[in-house]
Amino acid sequence: MTCPHRQDEQSNNQRNYIDLSQLDYVKSECPFKQGTCQPCQKMREAEKDIADAIAHLKDVLNRHQQLKTEINHFHSPIIRDLPVEILSKIFYSCFSEGKKMGSEEATLKDSLVPLKIGGICRTWRQIARRTPELWTVILVRTPTRSSNQYARMTQWIQNSRALPVDVFILETPKPWIRNPLEGCDCWKFCLQLLAQCCDRWMNATLDLSWESYQYIASQLMLKPPTRKLTLRALGDSLNEGLKLWQDSVAGPQHIAINNGVRLGHFHIDWQRVTHVEIYNNCSPKECASLLQNAPVLESCSFGHVESVRNSEQLPERVCHTSLRHLSLECDTLPARFFDHVTLPSLTELDYRFYSGSNFLADVLLDLSLYFWIPFENIQVLCGFIHHWSFDYHPQLCAIPYPFVASLSS
Repeated sequence: MTCPHRQDEQSNNQRNYIDLSQLDYVKSECPFKQGTCQPCQKMREAEKDIADAIAHLKDVLNRHQQLKTEINHFHSPIIRDLPVEILSKIFYSCFSEGKKMGSEEATLKDSLVPLKIGGICRTWRQIARRTPELWTVILVRTPTRSSNQYARMTQWIQNSRALPVDVFILETPKPWIRNPLEGCDCWKFCLQLLAQCCDRWMNATLDLSWESYQYIASQLMLKPPTRKLTLRALGDSLNEGLKLWQDSVAGPQHIAINNGVRLGHFHIDWQRVTHVEIYNNCSPKECASLLQNAPVLESCSFGHVESVRNSEQLPERVCHTSLRHLSLECDTLPARFFDHVTLPSLTELDYRFYSGSNFLADVLLDLSLYFWIPFENIQVLCGFIHHWSFDYHPQLCAIPYPFVASLSS
């Protein structure tokens, strides 16, 4: 099937290009001797004028390119004389602070750095192509109006050589495209190409439709990123346990789950995960299961812990000895959550609840009973605190020292 993206691109670019394909045709034989008829003579003259015009245009474009280079050299002689190694370091400084320091994942803007540098002049473009560090942030979007995304990605991956890469695979919903896998193979080819370099993924952000996730799980066995994995999805899903990754001795240490993804949607090896961020609702059972399956977890953030359903069967009390930082939001008292988990190594707690200031004393008292050891930092966020003091809450006086909480609203 003809790719609709290519059709769109051809219609949009007609005003920018001269179509010379009409010159490639089968000429009819002239019945007159040696083509001496008047139309044939005029045709030869026209074709000669076209050939001369093309040759002249090529000459003018080459001269224009040389003049641009000469102008850049004339206006910026110092930049021209800098060694290539210094220019490469200057170019790398255009990345975000976290990317430069190696402490955080890259941003979407980081993927534009080599394009912006290459747009300055031919010399910078040549140096950028020989600097693999500039090509270590790969961004792929769909649907796209460009038919040459696959070619650009191929060159991009080649330019990055063997370096670890940050990958963004983003699918933007469009009303005229329900499923990017239908109608053409562009999106499949892009996913297949990315799979070929998945052994170099350091940080990966996947924001896809469930159709794309199912295609990856059934057709592509990826290797998981080594540092951070972010999963987002378009719409809801009934899928459970989709396996995107090959079994590997290495896996992400940091996992973030957002927008339409729940813990049970994907099969994830939690054995090496040390940091988890969950921005969606979680059931108490999902929270307990995560703590049970992630033995080396050090910090965890639950966006919102749902109330316990009467029919929900919770696992036996989970004792997690590695977790030191916990953040969660609940609309019930802490006892409903901490009755099912024991966290002896916890040193920092951020507990948010929105059930009114009347429950504040009960919340703090619950926390003090579960965590009698001193905290490095504990914060309780109440959405309805206005003016209060210990005098109005006698129960607070029973909270054992050194349990201390900072309160905010």
